[in-house]
Amino acid sequence: MCNLIPQSFHLRVEERVLVEYRQQFNPFIFKLGWKLSPASDEKVDRRLSVAVAVLLSAIEGRES
Repeated sequence: MCNLIPQSFHLRVEERVLVEYRQQFNPFIFKLGWKLSPASDEKVDRRLSVAVAVLLSAIEGRES
């Protein structure tokens, strides 16, 4: 079943949102964008944020 409502996910450390992942609505392909907060440079490696995006895409791909 295709999700008609875009979802959003957050990567939090100590109650601070460091990375926000937001699904963009497209009924044909899965699009996921992410936004790093300015405070994320000291707490989260950018490669980790990309790896989480790939993992979320794989999980969402298996659900549909």
